[in-house]
Amino acid sequence: MAPDWNWGYARGAAHDAAFELRQRLGRREDREKWIQDDSIPWDETVLCLALRIQRSCNYGRDAAGFGSVLDALAAGEYGSASAPNAALVGALSARLVEGLGQQEPGSDAEAIQRSLIALGFLEEGL
Repeated sequence: MAPDWNWGYARGAAHDAAFELRQRLGRREDREKWIQDDSIPWDETVLCLALRIQRSCNYGRDAAGFGSVLDALAAGEYGSASAPNAALVGALSARLVEGLGQQEPGSDAEAIQRSLIALGFLEEGL
């Protein structure tokens, strides 16, 4: 990530990108189209996931333990977020399988899509 990314701060590239993404995904219809779009850049998908996990944690709705994924993401443990990361996908898969009793995702994209759905992305947005 860029040095000015500043996860969790009110200034920086992350804040600006989050604002833009929230604007674009403000309506459920937009979120439903977005989550099915295979051309979404990986970094945007990861940003969406991080925002959704943050919101779920803030409202006390993280029974599956996605908050630990967000902590590791913010600490840079999953690389630059510009390309799929096996450790991130593995952590999401573990939350889905062990935390929610779902089947193992079949792809990187499916792991993020199903995680977003489990976190209430379609209903509540970012």
